[in-house]
Amino acid sequence: MMPVIKFFGFRIFQPRLVAAIATIMSIVLANSGCGRNGSSDEQAMSPGGEANTSTTQDTWQQIAPQEVVSEGAVFSVAAHPEKSGTLIAGTRPQGVLVTVDGGKHWRMTSEEFESTANQGINSNGLLFSKQDPDIVYAGIERLGIWKSLDGGSSWVDKNIGIASGNGHNAVSFAISPDDVNTVFAGTDGGLYKSVNGGATWQRLSNGLPSGATVTDNDIHSTVTAIAVNPDNTNVIYAAFYAVGVDETAGVYKSIDGGDYWSSANVGIETGPGDEPYLRKEYAFDLSLDPRDPDTLYVATLSGIYKSVNAGESWVRQYTEACGDILVDTLNSNQVYAIKAPGSVIRSDDGGNTWKDFSKGLPRDDLPSGNSQEVVVTLPDGTETTLVLDSAEDGIFGFRLAATPADPEHIYLAMSTGIYRVRIARGEI
Repeated sequence: MMPVIKFFGFRIFQPRLVAAIATIMSIVLANSGCGRNGSSDEQAMSPGGEANTSTTQDTWQQIAPQEVVSEGAVFSVAAHPEKSGTLIAGTRPQGVLVTVDGGKHWRMTSEEFESTANQGINSNGLLFSKQDPDIVYAGIERLGIWKSLDGGSSWVDKNIGIASGNGHNAVSFAISPDDVNTVFAGTDGGLYKSVNGGATWQRLSNGLPSGATVTDNDIHSTVTAIAVNPDNTNVIYAAFYAVGVDETAGVYKSIDGGDYWSSANVGIETGPGDEPYLRKEYAFDLSLDPRDPDTLYVATLSGIYKSVNAGESWVRQYTEACGDILVDTLNSNQVYAIKAPGSVIRSDDGGNTWKDFSKGLPRDDLPSGNSQEVVVTLPDGTETTLVLDSAEDGIFGFRLAATPADPEHIYLAMSTGIYRVRIARGEI
């Protein structure tokens, strides 16, 4: 069987990439964390184990159920746009879990596709519709795209037009603010569009990285993030992680609803990376400022970049590889990002400077072979102790989430569970 590894949660099938990315991760782990100006992060990472309350500002609290923490990993989390405390999490091996009380109780809702999977379910992409939050899309590893019409309680297969093989792994979604039936799906086989609520899909290709024939044995291009400008829904951005493809990855932009695309990488460092089959512009996430959609951020293998002119040009604001990136729902100056492999960084000045924002999260900076005990307190008051080895267990952060329904908190999906933090705000 072909080796499979994950980098910021994305599956990579090319055998020659295994050693290369392992080397990259070891380099990242060895670094002390230099920011934009070359100085170390302002706050050292804090070990887990603090019994945090939900009122503690800027300290992460674990809210995942014990069975998720001790048996599996959480790869994605999405917050309901209207109901505070309602979350959907994509986990492995448990599948899709839902909570309506902020994490006190969880229920599994993935029975429909659990029986068709030949191994654990890994939900990489989850999205609530803002127009109709009962509509939820989920990307399930090897099972493609699934849709719920009841807030995640039941699911229906929506894969007509989606390629089999690698392209069957959907990792990102976006819904047009103008039309709930216009949906974009980013897969590891390219970018797709549906105009009928996912009933059928068409692969978009005009101007986009081509990748190769989408089968289990071929090189492919992964679309890690999609964003639609709410003020002009013809303007769409897509972030590409084009694994092994000798063409530019990074950010692509369409101004006609997705019919044609062009590279939008001016200012982003491009070209071959330090290891074979990696490129510096490989993009892991893209985020629009909800108050100014012409301002956006992209997290790449070469750092974090910001554009203030709708992607026409970019300025690098952080010099290390980062994964998910999120602009605060209330304050445009506050931006959060997952730094390889499992810490969170925060900016309070629109990305100009960054500091560590990992207090309360488990550590992953121990030498190989050394273990760390992490005591976590669940919302019901019970405690559980995890013994983690930094080399064997691999603490990774995958997804950040926020919602206007609960602007005081943000959520984090990690390999060790789901975490929540109450934000201490700067000037708005």
